[in-house]
Amino acid sequence: MISALVLAFLYFGLMQLLLIDSSRSLHEAQSFKARVVAKTLAENGAEIAATNAVNQDSGGGSVTDAQGFCRGTLAPGSGVNTLVIRGEGQTSGVVSQTATVDLLLNRNFKQLNIAYAKHSQ
Repeated sequence: MISALVLAFLYFGLMQLLLIDSSRSLHEAQSFKARVVAKTLAENGAEIAATNAVNQDSGGGSVTDAQGFCRGTLAPGSGVNTLVIRGEGQTSGVVSQTATVDLLLNRNFKQLNIAYAKHSQ
């Protein structure tokens, strides 16, 4: 009788440890997914700014969807014939993450070349 109680106690203790571990794993997976989505949204924001730089003079734009918010801005760089594109992304959902992408562009006539890209996180 006592061995059955000890066995039941150990079994329920093991189940509790499994639940704690699965909860931690779920949180880590949600955080990883949010980080990847935020980086993707930041890239999308930079693409919006680059597309608008070609099609319009403003070079900026933003989009909000079910996954989050992205914004892209275009600004003159510090040097002659340079531009800076900044993309920002923020996820919506259980875990909120933000990410940024900075691109330095060199302008040669009607051609833009990426000099460097800097990603957050």
